[in-house]
Amino acid sequence: MQCELPSPRRMRLTSFVHLKKIVDLALAGALALAAVLALAGFAKPVQAQSFSVLYTFTGTPDGSVPAQANLLDVNGTLYGTTYSGGTYGYGTVFKFNRKGQETVLYSFTGGTDGATPSAGVVRDTQGNLYGTTYSGGDLSCISIYGTAGCGVVFKLDTTGTETALYSFTGGTDGGEPEGLVIDNAGNLYGITFFGGSQTCPFGSLGCGVVYKVDARGDETVLYTFQDGTDGGEPNGFLTMDSEGNLYGATITGGNLSACSPFGGCGVIFKLDTSGNETILYTFQGGADGAIPNASFLMDAKGNLYSTTNFGGDLSCNNIPFYAGCGVVFEVTPAGAERVLHTFKGKDGANPTLGLVQDAKGNFYSTTEYGGAFNLGTVFELTANGTESILHSFSGLADGKLPDSGLVMDAKGNLFSNTSEGGDLSCSPPYGCGTLFRVVP
Repeated sequence: MQCELPSPRRMRLTSFVHLKKIVDLALAGALALAAVLALAGFAKPVQAQSFSVLYTFTGTPDGSVPAQANLLDVNGTLYGTTYSGGTYGYGTVFKFNRKGQETVLYSFTGGTDGATPSAGVVRDTQGNLYGTTYSGGDLSCISIYGTAGCGVVFKLDTTGTETALYSFTGGTDGGEPEGLVIDNAGNLYGITFFGGSQTCPFGSLGCGVVYKVDARGDETVLYTFQDGTDGGEPNGFLTMDSEGNLYGATITGGNLSACSPFGGCGVIFKLDTSGNETILYTFQGGADGAIPNASFLMDAKGNLYSTTNFGGDLSCNNIPFYAGCGVVFEVTPAGAERVLHTFKGKDGANPTLGLVQDAKGNFYSTTEYGGAFNLGTVFELTANGTESILHSFSGLADGKLPDSGLVMDAKGNLFSNTSEGGDLSCSPPYGCGTLFRVVP
């Protein structure tokens, strides 16, 4: 029997960051109605003519809800994951080729192989793919979603054989893993949203870890967060520099008096090869931003570029309980932050997972909300700080709520996915998402 799981934004979770997903559920119907009314009032929305939907997900067997899952471009073939759908309803790994064909490489069964991937994949030199799932694996561990298993690190070889390299227990080893990076030796590095310290403010849930999994599937915890000034609940993806240092972000901790009652607005951290953590920047929740989203772009000087989901213009209250619609920022190696753009709502709101940059220094990414219909945007930020919307999502055939970042091919084309919209008969009234292209 197929089990169609709800998307992450329809979950009712205990962690404050996932409180937003409860709000999303309440907003979904109103936003969809607003989009229809807006379209009824305008002959045609102002859009970049370069936007096109390449694929619309239908749930079974191709997958649904590609959420927090940045695409991987390998010579024009795109690889990604869906949170649900597939043969068994627990998500897929897929590829999309130049001919516009989607192929499901693997459908998760929800057992020891893992369930509900919510991050993209990485690839080794032999063509094997690696990723994570939020649940499944060790079925004696009950995830924060109330489902069996606290997630796995998996390998998918070129024949389509999936192996769970490591299954998280939700204890000191972590639980609910997110994105991966891979080094030249094939070691995998990632973060878990929960697990780790049993004495952090979330009690037995833990506040997350940074870990390494080697080719044999052995896990080493590199750092355990305490949700104090060191940060808590790391989010998104890690970034690795040429010396093997890791950079990431947490959504809680830091200045514990800020972002009350959530206990801090998050930090940007550096972890050296010995596991020593350095806080590069602590967010204050005001004009500087709050709740940062990794991954980072790093330039030749070591400056980091990324976005925050909230903070910035605190009069922009797009989502209840959260102040500000987010910023694009730069942080220097010395820890100085500079805000490059502050979102106001109509120009986008709540940017998602990281930035890409072209040869001219222009940045590109997505916002989950904001734009003409408050259902998300693709935006460009020029090197001199001028922002423009390349596409505003309507919630119809083009999709809505893009909560993945962009990937740029060699020609400068941008690709990503939306977690909902598209075919609204799939998981009505939400839709199962789309895969799209934007040519700047």
